[in-house]
Amino acid sequence: MNYRNILEKAFNSAERVAKQLQKNGKASHPISKGSFGDLTYQIDKDVETEIMEIIQAYLPKSLIISEEIGLVGDLSGQPIVLIDPVDGSTNAFRNVPFYSSAITIVDGFRFNDVVSAGVVDLVNGDRILSNDNGKVLLNGDSTKPSSTSILDEAYISINIRARDIDNAEKWLIDLLREIRYSRFLGSAALETAYVAAGKSNAFIQIIPNLRTFDCIGALFLVKAAGGWVKFLNTDIASVDLRKPERFAYVAASDSVLGELIMSLRA
Repeated sequence: MNYRNILEKAFNSAERVAKQLQKNGKASHPISKGSFGDLTYQIDKDVETEIMEIIQAYLPKSLIISEEIGLVGDLSGQPIVLIDPVDGSTNAFRNVPFYSSAITIVDGFRFNDVVSAGVVDLVNGDRILSNDNGKVLLNGDSTKPSSTSILDEAYISINIRARDIDNAEKWLIDLLREIRYSRFLGSAALETAYVAAGKSNAFIQIIPNLRTFDCIGALFLVKAAGGWVKFLNTDIASVDLRKPERFAYVAASDSVLGELIMSLRA
């Protein structure tokens, strides 16, 4: 199965619809709450519809788990397709140009069963995805993480909600003190995929808030590109990706930087 071709077709549709909605001013129109309780905007719904049409056409026996509509298909369906139509909806709502779509294809039920994944920047069109040989590509060209072993030289994104700061105050303060180039950008899938593509040195999800469709594909890309991943709240090998788990993790360009980040958590 040429999964890369499916991802490319889905991302073509997603990018086209997202840009059209932003152009006509309808992207930020609120509709309802999605299956997982988050507010759904027009851009979320329309991009999801476009992606699902492609997935259902090419993978009709799949189990789809998508942020807005929830589960579609039989729980035993294969492959599992995880979809985050718009990761960074708040950015899109406010016309901040940093949001993405993420798709993950899983031939089984576990993280180790992921066979393909991709993330597309819905603003500038950058695509970070795996080909069918397990290589990671940035806009069609082979890519890899950009290593640094010095926190003071590292470009690192962090994700934490204001209401969760009390639960991670010391680690967050220590990180901000040690990292020169810290960023809070608002699209975890894209920020994690940036590590795989060498655009960022690390991404830190401090509190377990992210769901499977938010991050599993991007983390697969980091590992496939040769990067380092550590889950902070679970043994990922035992997690059934069909279940509503939430994750905290560190994704880094290599183990040296990853362990430096973790040393501040002690």
